Amino acid sequence: MEITYGNPFRQYQSLQSEINDVIQDCINRSAFIGGYYHNKFEEQMAAYHNKSCALVASGTAAQQLSLLACGIGPGDEVIVPSMTFFSTAETVSQVGATPVFCDINLTDYCIDIQHLESLITANTKAIMPVDLYGQQCDYHNLRQLCNFYNLFLIQDSAQSFGSKYHDQKVGASADLAIHSFYPGKNLDCMGDAGAVTGDEKLVDRIKYLRNHCRSSESKYTHYGIGWNHRCDGIQAAILSVKINYIDQFNEQRRINAEFYNNKLRDLDIVLPKANTHNLHVYNQYAILHKDRQMIADFLLQKGIHTGMQFPLGCHQQPAYYSSTANLPVSEHVAAQCLSLPVWPGMTETELDYVSTSLSEYFE
Repeated sequence: MEITYGNPFRQYQSLQSEINDVIQDCINRSAFIGGYYHNKFEEQMAAYHNKSCALVASGTAAQQLSLLACGIGPGDEVIVPSMTFFSTAETVSQVGATPVFCDINLTDYCIDIQHLESLITANTKAIMPVDLYGQQCDYHNLRQLCNFYNLFLIQDSAQSFGSKYHDQKVGASADLAIHSFYPGKNLDCMGDAGAVTGDEKLVDRIKYLRNHCRSSESKYTHYGIGWNHRCDGIQAAILSVKINYIDQFNEQRRINAEFYNNKLRDLDIVLPKANTHNLHVYNQYAILHKDRQMIADFLLQKGIHTGMQFPLGCHQQPAYYSSTANLPVSEHVAAQCLSLPVWPGMTETELDYVSTSLSEYFE
């Protein structure tokens, strides 16, 4: 049996007629930059989160523009977890600021708030925590910390779309929340796209920056230095269909994760933990084991593809390497994490095959 790590095509098949219709309608309208579906999906996003929304070209663009909208630049520091995708730190550097790497905790693999507070200096301008693997960070304490030190709170929710923290959706406590719709995300498109939700004035600033700082009155009058970070109309059309099913897709991920929890609980591996205050949406089902590469190789021989998010912390990357960094939990998780297929649409037969194959490795 061949089981891919992700399978966007199977999800497309379940919505094929609706997706094909909106793509064709987008073409008929010639609404490729901005236009009907861009505006529609932006409204759907705003309604889903009860926050203002700006669609942008990618999750990375969402990070970059969020930092710029908060006025972050040279001389500023932004605290980020090291255990995250590279762009979290990269975009801080791109705007001229300095990323300061924080460790994560072993409870939910999210940013360690105790370590974080020790990193705050007079130059700290923002904290950008990452909702790793599909559940949100401790935003109650993060919000209090940001209020006390007068810092921006920018939530990187690229992996947690549709999750809840104390029954609140993504971005409820943040100044801005970053979304990515890259294929494989909980809400994904067929290319690149992203969004930012949050404070209305900051979101309006992002809308201005994403389109060359154009004047609303004149297409060729520019009042600042902006970017070409606009969301593609066809991707917005696809997302306008998929957002109607996101809670259903997330529930399928949760059911798949619970299947694994029951089948794998007696094996010598560390299973994902779901905090009681979180609705975990399992962008990844990440297990930990010291021999993860051997397990991955064994499963691949069985036709099962796995993932590693992320095999190096940002502070271990050549671009940021530091021999003096003391981030033991980040390094521990980076060295042992292995993600099993958990995408919506997996059959019970496929889930059982993954579970049985993993059990065979330990036998």
